[in-house]
Amino acid sequence: KSFIRNGHVHVRQDPIKTQILGKKQANQDTLTFNKDGYFPAKIVISGQSENVGTIMLEKNPYGPGITILEEDSANELTFPEDAKGERFVKFITMYTKFYSLYEDAYDFIIEIFPFANSHDFSCVNVNVGAYGIGKGYPPSKNNPYYILAKNLKSKINIPLFIGFDSAKPLQFTFIDGIVHEIGHNWLCSVVVLYEDTTKKPYGGHWPNNSDLFSGDTSVFDPLAFNQWILSEQDTICINVNKYWNNELRFSDLSLYLMGLMPPDSVMPVTMHDFVPIPDNDLYNGNGPNCYATEPRFIKSRQVPIERIIRLNGERIPDYSNSQKDFKVMFLVLKLKNEPIPDNFMDLVALHRDSLPSLWNKATGGRSQILY
Repeated sequence: KSFIRNGHVHVRQDPIKTQILGKKQANQDTLTFNKDGYFPAKIVISGQSENVGTIMLEKNPYGPGITILEEDSANELTFPEDAKGERFVKFITMYTKFYSLYEDAYDFIIEIFPFANSHDFSCVNVNVGAYGIGKGYPPSKNNPYYILAKNLKSKINIPLFIGFDSAKPLQFTFIDGIVHEIGHNWLCSVVVLYEDTTKKPYGGHWPNNSDLFSGDTSVFDPLAFNQWILSEQDTICINVNKYWNNELRFSDLSLYLMGLMPPDSVMPVTMHDFVPIPDNDLYNGNGPNCYATEPRFIKSRQVPIERIIRLNGERIPDYSNSQKDFKVMFLVLKLKNEPIPDNFMDLVALHRDSLPSLWNKATGGRSQILY
């Protein structure tokens, strides 16, 4: 399989080598090739006459959904180590290089840095034109990532290197975190859940004083950190960070915003109104968390999807026309002349292999992650 970045190319397939015949044009000097099961490669064409060359494509031992992007020179894609021995990545340079080698075919890119670095969990939304409800936020034409990749929805950083020890058994360190960060492409600051409609949840998460599953304590939404369940018999707060025995599952409201559930199937959200604390915007915006000593709830009320749509507009595109399946790439950045630690790529592969089934289950079988 090959594609053309510049120039005219004829390809002869071979297990290891790709023979190319290219003709350089006045403003074109590189050709880029992809072949299933191999890392991509570029060739620089010189002169004005027809050229014949051979590209050696290195086999990718990690399978689909994982690639390694290596620096061609020291500090090409990262800044030098700081006083703490950590590096900061040159993201625009890294993505410029990535898209010189790969097609714009990925909805989400998971960034993995196998060295001491200054980056924590993060999600940068790139193309959110079909984002949330209403018309969402159209992509900025000046966004440097959008200029590089019109199809990319979010770039996500997962700190797999934190606490990694090649001598210890591999664990699903951040698999739930990946689902959480992908979910941020749709779920952020929806003005629907408070009686004061000027309020928005902080940080793009569902507020703590919400019950998204009508009293069901066996599940939790990846975009909610705390969920209060109130009844005549008991008061329960589910702390998502402790997991308990709960199942990761997007709520009906989340699925609607993601374009994965029609509005007539969405059950109401229960909100517990509480006594605000003066001059505490964080508390008043998020609601009391599970560690609050005396969360004074005033009343509980249901917020139906009809009210949500009335205040915000319908989801665009609607359920019938929304994208259901998403292509993902785990992008591992390799420093020049520095080996990736033993077993680290096995940890990356463990997360790559686990993500599709967890995502499918969290969406109730409504969506797939593809590689």
